[in-house]
Amino acid sequence: MAQQIVDCQFCDSSRNRRGARWKCLNCDLILCENCKTGKHSRIKNSNQHRIIDMQTPEETIHIDWIREVDLQKIVCIGHANRKCYHFCKDCKKPICTSCILENHDHNLVELEIIYKDQQQRLNNIRREIDKDLQTLPGIIAKISQEEEEISRNCDEVRQKIEQRESEIKEQATHDAKRLLKDLEEFRKTENTVISLKQQKVREYEESLKHQKNNIQETLNSQKAISILTTIGQIDKKIALEYTVNGPKQKFIFKTPSSHCIDFGTLIRLPELYINRAYQIEDINVSGLQGKHGNNTIMVFRKNKLGEYFLGNVSFSDSKCIISNEKQISDYVFDFTITKDGIPKKVRGIHACDSGNILVGFSGFHDGEQGGLLVLNEEKTHIKAFELDKNNEKIFSFPDKITTNKNGDICVIDHRFYVGRVVALNEEGHVKWTYNAHDMETFNPCDIVTTSTGLVIITTDYHCNIVHILSENGDFLTKFGGDDVNISMVRCLNNDHEENLQIACNISDHVEIYVGKIL
Repeated sequence: MAQQIVDCQFCDSSRNRRGARWKCLNCDLILCENCKTGKHSRIKNSNQHRIIDMQTPEETIHIDWIREVDLQKIVCIGHANRKCYHFCKDCKKPICTSCILENHDHNLVELEIIYKDQQQRLNNIRREIDKDLQTLPGIIAKISQEEEEISRNCDEVRQKIEQRESEIKEQATHDAKRLLKDLEEFRKTENTVISLKQQKVREYEESLKHQKNNIQETLNSQKAISILTTIGQIDKKIALEYTVNGPKQKFIFKTPSSHCIDFGTLIRLPELYINRAYQIEDINVSGLQGKHGNNTIMVFRKNKLGEYFLGNVSFSDSKCIISNEKQISDYVFDFTITKDGIPKKVRGIHACDSGNILVGFSGFHDGEQGGLLVLNEEKTHIKAFELDKNNEKIFSFPDKITTNKNGDICVIDHRFYVGRVVALNEEGHVKWTYNAHDMETFNPCDIVTTSTGLVIITTDYHCNIVHILSENGDFLTKFGGDDVNISMVRCLNNDHEENLQIACNISDHVEIYVGKIL
């Protein structure tokens, strides 16, 4: 405190003016040396009073002394000149005895207790803010790294596009510019997402700093009422609202398989994000279907009984429930669900949205000619697909069948113990085949398509890899293995909400994963 010349307020003697340098915080009086050691010392309990030297530097005064005394002088807001002795937790303010008489339902606590509690809470929040502020540089670094990865990926694609441009002649330049423009638009979109993430982090950082400053000012204040009123104004969210561990979008540049004028296509790679996982004990699954409403149907074997059942499957946030179980006579290799929700059983069957049913058939031995029958809603045979335009057989064992958004018929076919995927157009002509030549053995056991035309296939009955193809049969990407912890994939289903369901037979139980292809 700065030195000041005042009269002693105890003896009011001007001759003691130069000696009136003491202040009793409890009495709120300025004292000279004589009164400090004389008259004031005779006051009851004066030995517990806080007396400070007004010439003492302000920063050396114990601020808690001032607060303790100030706490005893808090005046009621509703009743003038009434001192407050309690704090109401419900009203969130100090109250006097008149307040208590007016309302007996106050949730009372002593001022000293609530004061120390809220002071401690403010200190704790300040420490939490300090921790959050320390983590922000790491979060910002991760976002910057993600930005660099996107930039690096786009630069790699740019180099391949430009190299392809130099390989094919002048007339392809127009296509190259179009693709580069598309790539730049993709990049702008991703940069916009990055900018939003950075903005959220910056706003969060500023909010934390602002709240920290408010708390610091309150803690430095000499008024206890500041602490009692500040705690209700703090609205701090320790967790950062937006996670930076989101999808990291990538692209590939796909060139045609043969030398032609077609320059190529820019393709956004799909990614799988598993949302939920379920486990059902003592069964193995052999089929999973369902696109109509919320009706998903599963064919499964109860291991203890050794018998097969058909049942409805429903998924909640916490568990998977099988209901309406019906025992069936024997093993079902494939089944489909018609528009009216009725399951149909056969080896290779699919109900089209048009009402037609595709049925796979084959000979009794591997390598013999197989094909597809097309039946109408009355189950009358319309036509069959058996031979291609060169009069060669198309199928041996058409085991699984589905259709794509463009009307293509996608079939898993096995020939001499080797699997492949064959796609026919609506006239029955082969459009493309997929053999997964990078795999030693390829024996897909299930296939589904998405509303965007993606073709999703398992690669083996005992494998943990799923391949994603474009609607033209080009390999785009795969998931499983170290990326997604799935194994022994047996069947797939893509429901009406585009939730991909992956059923895995693990020893004596089933694990079902539900996710999204983005």
